[in-house]
Amino acid sequence: MVFTVFYVISGCSTTKRIPEGEILYTGVKKIKINDSIACDVPKSVISDVKSPLSVKPNNPLYSPYIRTPLPIGLWAWNYLYTPKQKGFKHWLYNRLAKEPVLISDVQPEVRLRVVSQILDNNGYFGSISSYEMIRSKNNPKKARLSYFVNIPEPKFLDSVFYLRVEGDMGRIIDSMRLISPIQPGLQYNLDTLASERIKITNTLRNNGYYYFRPDYIEYLADTTRKENTVDLKMKFSSGTPSEVLRTYDIGDINITVMNYTSGGDFDTIEYNDLKIIYNTPRRMRPRILSEAVNIKKGDKYTVNAQTKNQNDLNSLGVFRYVNLNIVPLDSIGESNLLDVNIAAEMDQPLQAELEADVYSKSNSFVGPGAIFSVRHNNIFKGAEVLTIQLTGSYEWQTGNKRQIEGDSKLINSYELGVTASLSIPRFTPRMFNRLTYPTGTVFQLGVDLLNRPGYFRMLSLNGSANYNFQTSPYSFHTVTPFKLVYTKLLNSTDSFNETMDQNPAIALSFRDQLIPSMGYTYTYDRSFGQKQRDRLFRQTSLTSAGNIIYGISSLFGAKGDDRKIFGVEYSQFLKLTTELRHYHRIGKKTHLRQDSLQVSVMLMPILQ
Repeated sequence: MVFTVFYVISGCSTTKRIPEGEILYTGVKKIKINDSIACDVPKSVISDVKSPLSVKPNNPLYSPYIRTPLPIGLWAWNYLYTPKQKGFKHWLYNRLAKEPVLISDVQPEVRLRVVSQILDNNGYFGSISSYEMIRSKNNPKKARLSYFVNIPEPKFLDSVFYLRVEGDMGRIIDSMRLISPIQPGLQYNLDTLASERIKITNTLRNNGYYYFRPDYIEYLADTTRKENTVDLKMKFSSGTPSEVLRTYDIGDINITVMNYTSGGDFDTIEYNDLKIIYNTPRRMRPRILSEAVNIKKGDKYTVNAQTKNQNDLNSLGVFRYVNLNIVPLDSIGESNLLDVNIAAEMDQPLQAELEADVYSKSNSFVGPGAIFSVRHNNIFKGAEVLTIQLTGSYEWQTGNKRQIEGDSKLINSYELGVTASLSIPRFTPRMFNRLTYPTGTVFQLGVDLLNRPGYFRMLSLNGSANYNFQTSPYSFHTVTPFKLVYTKLLNSTDSFNETMDQNPAIALSFRDQLIPSMGYTYTYDRSFGQKQRDRLFRQTSLTSAGNIIYGISSLFGAKGDDRKIFGVEYSQFLKLTTELRHYHRIGKKTHLRQDSLQVSVMLMPILQ
């Protein structure tokens, strides 16, 4: 019935309810841009000019120039309106109706003024633009718009007077003037001028000028002295207060640590010029807080240090939030010291997570699996994270039966494991007092039992220690000084043993063995940025297993083929793995992996 109604009204007007004097906007007919013969307008400027003019009509199809042939929203707005606030017709109107886009809504005059401002900002002063409204021949209450933009020759910088000031600030600004993009002969561009103000401000604020802001710099531009040129002068804004022209040092540093539960008394402790105010009982050791607060009393204030300080506190992973505030200048008078107040609230220490799944394999095996983990975020009051993870899976074979050791039964396999890991946000034992980027140590112990009825039951034990650190925003390192894996075949069936006898290379993986190893991994990850559309990921790992033990054993007279510790054979190899990946972003949330290369080389000794 609904389709019948719309079939009937499809030939009806879409302007029935449009008020008198208003015109329905039906899209852009054309945007014609004429530029001067002497100038070559960049595509980015053309795109910026078209953007405010490309207003979509009610039912656009991919662009503001094409409309879909079935304006259902407009039909509903014109023919289904009812003053009643209930009923089927009211419900249908609310679901389908679309407010019409009118010429008065588009405001072409205003949009042309925006275009003129865009061109002025890019150095094309004195542009001339107009529009034409083309009414529909069949319905004068419908119209399309055509825009005409004439871009003149651009203006270039002639003389440039960079910001001049005496003293330390002057030396900082003079060093920036030499590499500034604002130079004679370059085309005038307002975005370049704005970014230069921001760059000067950031540099000054990272040299102690805490209260400096971009608004304190202004430009004077003269376009009248010579044709197609701009004389530019950078100066301090009138009324710039003297306080913003002097440097500030860090004064008292106070940190307030609140527990995740409300209530409790506050106490205070002084540690290395850091005043710690905390909810009792105290849940963080003072030394950990002192090391995480990298700004020190008497240091020159910098924005980078403030940002890094907040990031380092957040990276501990034990706080729900961290706020850092500077005491306002009006409360410290003429002092050049800035007191820093830090407020942090502890997060809940215990977290639990359960992950469950069910899988089905092509060999008729099905079964559930689960991972349950419990995490304590601050177990020793030093931001240490202890995680206990339990894993389990069970599977059975459906659709047929197998003969196992003379009995006809279903094959039921299971795997059980438990892993404990302790993550410490620093090197343990301590090797360096402080590095630029966060460091971490991870200790791990695990046990796993794998049962395959009709084949084998195997026990695996493992333990490792890893050091993680960073040397640049894109370079990450992991050093594994110790890793030990022990596997023991608890039992096996005759049929499995026969299979292993026929495949000695595979049998090596199922023997009782120790794998003592150490390794190093370097990762370079240049992630996407706001303007960077490419990402490069490179990872190289080197693992050495059993070589040190073999060398020590050889010094004490062990034979070359006697690779055993406490009666258990150990593995010996050297493995190098390199992986390279390149990504290209084609949208805000879409990226394409263009190139991928992975190389792995393993060297093993030949047993005599």
